[in-house]
Amino acid sequence: MYHTHSQESFETKEFAAYNPQKNIRTVGKKLGTYLNKESVPTEVNTTDYVKQVVKKKMEHKKVYELSRHSVQTAVKNISERTIVVRHSPRG
Repeated sequence: MYHTHSQESFETKEFAAYNPQKNIRTVGKKLGTYLNKESVPTEVNTTDYVKQVVKKKMEHKKVYELSRHSVQTAVKNISERTIVVRHSPRG
């Protein structure tokens, strides 16, 4: 499991719905813990791609390029059946 928009938050008080502490990665960690507990082997990548883009002074859309490498590496290293789901708010 990975999140390209790693700082996206569900807190409506936050500016532009971004929060470096309470965000989609927090949800992903909890979901990963639950799935593993229910015998659904799940790996959660907690990389903060937004932080990397800001640090490297890249365009925000570059999060997809940065995350693509992580996904390709993960898929290459998994020998069992794998389901990769990508959610895009733009469809």
